[in-house]
Amino acid sequence: MKYGYSCKMEEENVARAILKDAGISSKHAIEICSHLRHKKVAYAKEFLGSVIKKEKAVKFTRFTAGAGHKTGIGPGKYPKKASEIILQAIESAESNAIDKGLGLDLKIVHLSAQRASTPWHYGRQSRRKTKRTHIEVVIQEVENKQKKVAKEKTSKKEEVKQDQTIQKEIKETKEIKDVLKKVASETPKENIIENKEEHNKAQNEVVNVQVPESSDVSNDKTLTESKQPKIQEKENKEEKTK
Repeated sequence: MKYGYSCKMEEENVARAILKDAGISSKHAIEICSHLRHKKVAYAKEFLGSVIKKEKAVKFTRFTAGAGHKTGIGPGKYPKKASEIILQAIESAESNAIDKGLGLDLKIVHLSAQRASTPWHYGRQSRRKTKRTHIEVVIQEVENKQKKVAKEKTSKKEEVKQDQTIQKEIKETKEIKDVLKKVASETPKENIIENKEEHNKAQNEVVNVQVPESSDVSNDKTLTESKQPKIQEKENKEEKTK
């Protein structure tokens, strides 16, 4: 199965690394991760190296049972094995960032330790369970202030250009409306009224015209055809009398 990260980040400016089923204490790993989260990679590497040499102690804030007092820190320990493995995970994420072409100024955006499965030991330690943890590292490139300022300036310029184009379009629409109003005001009302009257007359004429039905037309034709021979007989009689 594909392992899913507990955080969602953009893949362009980010490099990631996972270490699964590491044989370290989850309590020690959680304390180290909480201390190094949102710190720079250079500081994390230096700090873990000094912890391995027992020059600096990791401050314990959650799992303080059995942690001795350290000067200037309070309860703390020197978790050597956990710091070695977390250092390996950070270095692998850094190498992934270099392969992607990111800069050297890197920051730890996400660093978490999660408890993994705990199978039984073998042999004489069969009555004890192993200690295993999953470690996630996500690194991001730190942007310079100059780059941020340049991006902000470009974004502001683009916004100003968009506002100018919108204002130009509004002015053009207003001018078109004014021209149409002037044309409508210049045309005399008498011409408009005459055109309306002519249009109404034409409509009335069309309505008054009645088309004869087909049955009436056929009856008229039959009547005219029946009257024609009688008219011819009368004309012939008149000619004979003359």
